[in-house]
Amino acid sequence: MPSLVLTAAITGGGPPRAKACWQPADTDAIVAASLAAEAAGAAIIHLHARDDATGATTTDPVANAALLRAIRAAGCRAILNLSAGDDGGRANHSTRAALVGCGAEIVSLAGGSFNTGTRLYDNAPVFQRTQARSIAMAGAVPEIEVFDTGHLAGVYDMLKAGLVRSPPLLCLVFGVSGGMVADPDILGWLVSRLPPQSHWCVSAQGDDATATASLLDVALALGGHVRTGIEDSVWLRPGQRANSTAEQVAFWADRGRAVGRSPITPAETRRLLHLPATAK
Repeated sequence: MPSLVLTAAITGGGPPRAKACWQPADTDAIVAASLAAEAAGAAIIHLHARDDATGATTTDPVANAALLRAIRAAGCRAILNLSAGDDGGRANHSTRAALVGCGAEIVSLAGGSFNTGTRLYDNAPVFQRTQARSIAMAGAVPEIEVFDTGHLAGVYDMLKAGLVRSPPLLCLVFGVSGGMVADPDILGWLVSRLPPQSHWCVSAQGDDATATASLLDVALALGGHVRTGIEDSVWLRPGQRANSTAEQVAFWADRGRAVGRSPITPAETRRLLHLPATAK
C-alpha cells in the first residue's frame, strides 16, 4: 500500500465560526492552525483566506497572496493548496482566475458544474480549460475536485486535451449539497474508474460523523489519501467533536499507521506530485 498524504482543510468557505468556536477566522488564526496541522502530520494545507476585520471569506488576490506569505514566514513548509472556488456564489470566473497567481503550489479546479442549494456552481468547460491552462502557466498543480460521478468525464477530457498532466491529482468530494452523497459504495465504484495511477484523496463533508469516518477508512483501505479538518467536519470520531484541525490530522495519521500507511512529509509529497523541491 502507498504511503499516506494528509491534507488539512483549515477553515473552509463558510461564515466565521459557524462550525465551531475554534474555527480560524483571521490571518493569525489560520497561520497558527496551519503550523499545528503540519506538526500533526499534514503534508498539504488547503486554504481559504478571510477578511481580518469581519472573518468572512475573501477571494481578493491581495489578501490570499498575503495569507500564503504569512504562513511561509511563520516557518510552515507544508504544500499550500489554495481554493479557487466560487466563495458560495460570490466570486465570478474572473475573480477565481486571479487567484491562480497568488503563489500556491496547488490550486483547486472543479471537475464540473452542479446545482447546490439554490444556486449553480458554475464550472463551464470553457472556464475549466482556461483555468487549467492558467494553473499550468503559474507553475502550480491543479487539484481536480470531483463532486459527482459525471465529473470524471471532465477529468478525462482535460487529460486528453493535455490541459492537466498525467497522473492527475484528484479530490473526491462527498456530502456537498447537490453532489455525491456520503456513501462508501459510491467511492468504491468511483475509484475503479479513475485514470490510471491517479493521486486521489477523499473529502467527506457534512454532519454525519459515521459516514465521514467510513468514507475515510475506505479511502485508506483502497490506497487513497485523506483530507480532514474543520472545513469538512467538526467530528474527531463518531460521538466525539474535535478540538482542532490538528487533532483531526493526528487522529487520521494514527489510523493510517494502524493499517500500514504512514503519513509522508511535505518534501516526500512534493516528490510524489512532481512539485519543485523548494516551497514557494
